[in-house]
Amino acid sequence: MKADDNDVRNRIITAATECFAENGFKATSVRKICERAGANLAMVNYYFGSKDGLYLAIIDREGGSEEMEELTGPAGDKSVPPAERLGWLIERLLTDMMISGPHSLISRLISWELVEPTAALRHIVDTLILPLQESMTALVRELAPPGTSGMEIRNSLFSILGQMLYYSHSRPVNEILAPDIVYDDAGIREIARHVTAFSLRALGVADGDHGTP
Repeated sequence: MKADDNDVRNRIITAATECFAENGFKATSVRKICERAGANLAMVNYYFGSKDGLYLAIIDREGGSEEMEELTGPAGDKSVPPAERLGWLIERLLTDMMISGPHSLISRLISWELVEPTAALRHIVDTLILPLQESMTALVRELAPPGTSGMEIRNSLFSILGQMLYYSHSRPVNEILAPDIVYDDAGIREIARHVTAFSLRALGVADGDHGTP
């Protein structure tokens, strides 16, 4: 591939990733992507075959990115108490879901896929969601009482994720029902602290802030 071709292709991928993360797959048009990338409409079909092909190319790129390692690596660091690791991961994911930025792409793509599944769902589960879920499942298993069943571990994890998704996707409703909730950095840290403490206590960890049984 020529250097100029590679530049155009990379610009399209970058623009599309930002658009999909901001608005979801369904609400993002090829025209909007190409406008942001400064590319001709025909280039999407030339390089990727379709909008769906472009989406898959993004999933493959993000699944192998440093960001995934940044999410899953610290969660498995046994030198840090598991309650602290869970709190870190919850705060990181909530921040990524609720504040746009270059380091939030995986979390926002997953977040959109959970509420608006696309035809690429299975591939996204295998490439993006499964590695993150395995990491979080291991954390929950560390924190749960001995003998907790696999089903209870799974359901506990789903409950944690459900809290996070509610705060992320119900913001317009919360701004009416709970206008005191603030969605800046400090506000998101407070939401993460609450979700962590609530979840730890549900797992039988008495001190939700410090993870002391």
